[in-house]
Amino acid sequence: IANTQLSEKGLNSNKIFAYPFGKASKNDKIVLEKLGYTLAVTTTRGSIQCKGQKFDLPRIRMGNKTLSGFGL
Repeated sequence: IANTQLSEKGLNSNKIFAYPFGKASKNDKIVLEKLGYTLAVTTTRGSIQCKGQKFDLPRIRMGNKTLSGFGL
């Protein structure tokens, strides 16, 4: 749903994914890459970001908000 909403607004052209609850498996990363996603973020705290972890990037979890809650 989020990908559709972002695409309708001309956003997410790089197809970035946020794992629900920050959890990811090896299979998830394979599927995302096949679907054309270029990056994926977890809820793991940290600031180190490199090409080798493009489907496992750390971030800070924002909580349960709709896109309109972020002004989109």
